[in-house]
Amino acid sequence: GYYRVKYDLLTWGNITKYLNDSAGHYESISVINRAKIIDDAFHLMMNHQINVSVFWNLTQFLSQETNFVVWYPMIKVFEYMSIIIPLTKESNKFTDIMVKFRKLLEKPLKTLGYEEQPMENDFTKCLRQEIAKWACTLQYDECERSALRKLEHHLENHESRPLLSWWKHWTYCNGLRIANSSIWSDVTDFLLKKYDRKLLSFLTCSEYGTFTSLSFLELFTEDERQDITIIRLHIDIFHSIIMKYSNTYNILEKVLTFLEIRKPK
Repeated sequence: GYYRVKYDLLTWGNITKYLNDSAGHYESISVINRAKIIDDAFHLMMNHQINVSVFWNLTQFLSQETNFVVWYPMIKVFEYMSIIIPLTKESNKFTDIMVKFRKLLEKPLKTLGYEEQPMENDFTKCLRQEIAKWACTLQYDECERSALRKLEHHLENHESRPLLSWWKHWTYCNGLRIANSSIWSDVTDFLLKKYDRKLLSFLTCSEYGTFTSLSFLELFTEDERQDITIIRLHIDIFHSIIMKYSNTYNILEKVLTFLEIRKPK
């Protein structure tokens, strides 16, 4: 059966020192075992069987790690933590955790970059996507700026440099998060001209809350509102708006007021 390994404090210290001092050149601990060590340490920490500091000290070696298998349990830690704490800059109570997470991501993100290379394996591509996703989720400034640059480049060269499907959400959503109203308008025009309606919901990622929300309700013509496909898409987009601004009373109030005016009498 499956079991977890709980070491004594001295052994945890020795493992931590070895991993952090080896700078990516590991001989004594395999890829699978490095992943298991992280997974075991996290679950032991959550069950109060080891101190939090043991886990944080241990995972520092990930800042020099670019193996997807080793990173996988830590990605799951990110997912778990994002459920129980708000991972935003405004969450002052959890600033320490946010800083630790971002520190782990900095070097791997710099090593991997944001562009896929022709000869690299799928594991490397997957890790890049995950690292980039969480760096932006944790509002790492350089990540958002890179997404915006990629978005602007795509708008200028969309025929010669189309976005890979698995990078569309990251590029549009994170780029628009810090984009100005002019870029937001350019993206809107581009998507409407391309009839890429499925991507329109990404416009709600923009920080121009009131502007984007109210504008969304006017994106469709009267003829389109008779099309059941467009109607369903309109509903999906509206749901995206409500989900995003459900905790922002002044914006939500304006959206609902606008909806009250627009609904059939």
